[in-house]
Amino acid sequence: LGLEQGWWYDGRRDLRDSTRVALDYLEALHRQFDDDWLLALAAYNSGKGRVARAQRKNREKGLPTDYWSLKLPRETRNYVPKLVALSQIVADPQRFGAEIPTVANTASFEIAATGGQLEMARAAELAGIELGTLRAFNPGQLRWATSPKMAPELLLPIGAKERFEQGVSQLTADDRVQWQHY
Repeated sequence: LGLEQGWWYDGRRDLRDSTRVALDYLEALHRQFDDDWLLALAAYNSGKGRVARAQRKNREKGLPTDYWSLKLPRETRNYVPKLVALSQIVADPQRFGAEIPTVANTASFEIAATGGQLEMARAAELAGIELGTLRAFNPGQLRWATSPKMAPELLLPIGAKERFEQGVSQLTADDRVQWQHY
């Protein structure tokens, strides 16, 4: 789906890239299955080919081709109704006796420029955070240093960007990672 995947970086694990691609894919499935979200979700779960084949088999038998009429794997038959139920609960929690804690509509991370490839331990030190925290915000970065071929940026907890970028601005060329992997 266009995500970068290599030795240094895996876009499937990156918070922004994987979310963007998942949403784009869901929208494409929605269009492909005639603006039917249930079929799009089923295809997201079990594959668009499987849903299309189930529709074709039903069409050949003169049966309806909506989600509820298709023979799909058990996981998919459970997945879609659970998402529908969850959406109903979130939309009207009082109706279902659910208490949903309020979540502030604020950013949970900041995007900070690295100025180039940088060791992850050095980045954590410059940001004033634990290496584990930095890795949790940047799970797509697979190695001990940021990818040399990706955008020179990292996600940081709110409040760490200014300190980080100030520290990065003071790095010399010798403070950066400068080697090639063969």
